[in-house]
Amino acid sequence: MARPEPTSDAVHVAAPEASLHPLYTLRDANEVAAYLQRKPDGIQELWDIANAVSRYFPGSGIVLDVLYDAEEPLTTLCVYIQAGRDAARANAQLDRFDKEWWFEASGDMDMDTCVDIAYR
Repeated sequence: MARPEPTSDAVHVAAPEASLHPLYTLRDANEVAAYLQRKPDGIQELWDIANAVSRYFPGSGIVLDVLYDAEEPLTTLCVYIQAGRDAARANAQLDRFDKEWWFEASGDMDMDTCVDIAYR
């Protein structure tokens, strides 16, 4: 998906994303801040996601990015788990994460969020 230019107000946004720095690597802090300004409940949701990810993927880094759909007015906050190079193991862990936690928890979330694996 193509990333549009950052919104003009993103630079002037207060730093709601600051509390996420210990948990996430932010690809574009201004875009994350602008998204979270529109969805302030998302900060607690992201803390919950990070806590769950740490149980299913101990020691893995987590990257947070904002993606835009060029064909629809849809903005998605993407959580990428840096799971290493063992794709079979990472996919099995993600399936377990999805079935045991994500499918139920995501239904109550205010944000459009995806959780996926980024192999490093």
